[in-house]
Amino acid sequence: MNETSPENDSASPRYAGAYGRGRYITDEGPELPDAPVGSSEAVTAMHDHEAAEALSHLGDVAAELTPRDLRPISFNRADSRWLAGESLGSPVVKTRTATSLDQVQAAVESVGVPARLVPAVGPYSYIEVQSVEDAQRHWNGQDTLVEEVIEGVELVTIQVVRSVDPSTGEEASWFSEPIGHDVSQAVQPMPISSAARDAAHSIAVRIVQSMNDGRGLYSVTMWVAGDCCYFEDVVYGPRRIGLVTLYTQRYSQYELHARAKLGLPVDVTLTSPGAAMITERTVDVKKALALDEVDVRACEIGNIIVATAPSVEEAAARIAEVENLAMEVTR
Repeated sequence: MNETSPENDSASPRYAGAYGRGRYITDEGPELPDAPVGSSEAVTAMHDHEAAEALSHLGDVAAELTPRDLRPISFNRADSRWLAGESLGSPVVKTRTATSLDQVQAAVESVGVPARLVPAVGPYSYIEVQSVEDAQRHWNGQDTLVEEVIEGVELVTIQVVRSVDPSTGEEASWFSEPIGHDVSQAVQPMPISSAARDAAHSIAVRIVQSMNDGRGLYSVTMWVAGDCCYFEDVVYGPRRIGLVTLYTQRYSQYELHARAKLGLPVDVTLTSPGAAMITERTVDVKKALALDEVDVRACEIGNIIVATAPSVEEAAARIAEVENLAMEVTR
């Protein structure tokens, strides 16, 4: 399937998404890194109660455990779709679940074509199919959501930060600027109408508040068509499409998640429009870094290209220029 928005990088069974100078606490037991962990360094977002004992070694650092029943919902697209649509009454695209070829056929016939095949669990991706035969040919044997395609939609993620408002001492929500994304690229802020923004915030905060009010950052993805929004999925914590926030916000998605878990002040201020892309192609780093406001980072998932500019259109154009350089190197 074409990857459009990979999941939370911290979703591995070994590491529970600890943030702070590369130090980790595992969810397989209360072991600690060999190196000393100072209270100012160990900022952790825990997923499992079994790791709670490890927190006792962190001194005065305050951290909140994520409710156990939050994780399955945020990593099971079928469950989160049911929660949003059936339980909360949020708009969702017409969806059917398929676990066999016969069910794929029935699902496509129900939602109509074109349709999208979306994995029920795991990294977000989709394949758009034009017929039942096309869908059956692309089905990978896994639990799959078959959803209708609405024309003229954009895939947008709203990152919601749930924490304590220091001015009131009460739980509160903050919204980062919308992140628009497609198969390989993300831009922030994604231009959407005021009505769509209000609808997106309403959908996002309702689903976040329904998930046991666990503190932290939630990435809520939806399809936006004009002033209408349709819930797609929710991931607890940062996800790869949010890499653009490393350059566009005062605090990146990783810092916001950690601050929320610790009850520290939250600031979602956008500092610059930007665009980001992950590519497996070889990048001509010297030429790329010579471009205005462009940075390249190498990591295990590929080369991350990030650009800032006075507008998202200019930032996206700079990303495209780097991509062209990568294509020249690859040929």
